[in-house]
Amino acid sequence: MTQTLMNALKAATLSALALGASQALAYDGALSISGKTGFVIQTGSLANVTGYGVHFSPASSSDGMGGYDAECHLVESSGNVFVYCFDGYLDAANHHNQFFMPLGNKAHITGVSFTVYPTEVRAVATVLSANPYTTERKPYTITGTFPLRQSSGYWRSSTVYYKANGVLAGSTRPGSGYAITSAYTF
Repeated sequence: MTQTLMNALKAATLSALALGASQALAYDGALSISGKTGFVIQTGSLANVTGYGVHFSPASSSDGMGGYDAECHLVESSGNVFVYCFDGYLDAANHHNQFFMPLGNKAHITGVSFTVYPTEVRAVATVLSANPYTTERKPYTITGTFPLRQSSGYWRSSTVYYKANGVLAGSTRPGSGYAITSAYTF
């Protein structure tokens, strides 16, 4: 029994150390996209999220407000969730293109998938319908496709950084409850 307790304590300590080490980084993970056709970042249910989350960009310290770096993220506000993407293109007056897609009530969103190619970002949300008369909930999708310039998009760099809660720049735009369930290249 003492050995079992020691093993449990050791496992808990290692988990806490690993968690502390991962939170010391501004990002949760990175994908190498050099020579790849695209990448995918997916999240699960958004029922309990707040603020900013599922942020990804080729800049490891991106602030979630566009500008020189392409980036996408989710934002929860007043119980609703929105997709924001910026294409990383700045014109002569430093204006960038912003793409926005409302997803609706966070309690009904079961997942969002971003598929990114050199020339576009596809965001697909799976949402459950609301039926005021029964408990029946039918899933449907909301899809948006946002164009990118290859010269200013995600392939400007060979690495894409991602973070589940908040933005890559740290505590400037906090968030909680988000989880990235899958991140991979193809």
